[in-house]
Amino acid sequence: MVVDKAKLHIAILGSRGIPNRYGGFEQLATALALRLKEAGHRVSVYTPHHHPVKERKWKGVHRILCFDPEPWAGPAGHFLYDLFCILDSRRRSFDVILHLGYTTSALWFPLHLNKHTLITNMDGLEWSRSKYPSLIRAFLRWSEARALKYSSALIADSGVIRSYLSSRHNCTPAMIAYGADIPAPDEQDMKWLESMGLRAGGYDLGIARFQEDNHLEMILNGWEKSAPRHPLVMVGNADTRFGKHLRRKFENKGAMFPGSIYDADKLRALRMHSRMYFHGHSAGGTNPSLLEAMAAGALVCAHDNAFNHEVLENNALYFKTEDDICSYLNAFPSDWPASAWQKKNLERIRQHYNWDRIAAQYLELMEKYGYKPF
Repeated sequence: MVVDKAKLHIAILGSRGIPNRYGGFEQLATALALRLKEAGHRVSVYTPHHHPVKERKWKGVHRILCFDPEPWAGPAGHFLYDLFCILDSRRRSFDVILHLGYTTSALWFPLHLNKHTLITNMDGLEWSRSKYPSLIRAFLRWSEARALKYSSALIADSGVIRSYLSSRHNCTPAMIAYGADIPAPDEQDMKWLESMGLRAGGYDLGIARFQEDNHLEMILNGWEKSAPRHPLVMVGNADTRFGKHLRRKFENKGAMFPGSIYDADKLRALRMHSRMYFHGHSAGGTNPSLLEAMAAGALVCAHDNAFNHEVLENNALYFKTEDDICSYLNAFPSDWPASAWQKKNLERIRQHYNWDRIAAQYLELMEKYGYKPF
């Protein structure tokens, strides 16, 4: 006999909580939690206690506010936050725990109780990021193996990640990507853009965390070389060490650094009306910000790597150097089949990267591993 399938109790750990105020895992947690709840399941999402939204329930999803010392302790604080979330989960009657990532949590994975089915989204190849020194890379490889050891099932968000895990660890992860919603035009879009001094088709755009392996400096260098230059809007937290460096170097040359923007309507407007969208991510799988640019119909210029090729196929421009970026900007508009690329990217969102399809895949995996006999 198995439990009633309408009563799965699901916890989502490993993100900075819902609603999304940070990045990809948070967007996944938000989209997934809402759809799992709509399907009749009980869903709890662990969220740092300092999240600006304080309600215990958000759109019917239970939020477990857990102490997070990261604002004071720095990166080490996230290890403690993961520990506190896992310790709290031991007191609760979850059927399935979905852990998003492993970099700061795999150390604590032995603390998960056997009564909880642990499913881990393996994220990207974290150990390959150039920003990490060799000792941290070795730790991340160890964490990767530890996540495999203690998880009942694994999720890879791209075929590249799945192939890597299969060949290195002789395992068979489920392949489940991220998703995006195709937005509808809004008359308010232009008013907000105009308040920023922007006009439709009159600026280029990048949205990313300000870290070096996202190639933001390469993008800005290529933009600086181009002529004539349109404004380049770089959205993200530029108060980091690297962000301050970029602002000092490029802000007085016409680049715009509006900071982090979490309002979905404003982000939609920026993507939808940009002239060219730069995506410099080079480590990781299916990147949510890239999908959202595709869903908004943006013309994408992406870093030339296997992850981006898997998502975009031949429907984008690709760069390896700042000179590539300069040449694209100088050639714009050109004879590129841009409108055909944009239409094909929209169709890929509809067919492959829509949230309803992805939530159904997650639920299928949870139902496979999450029900236990009495």
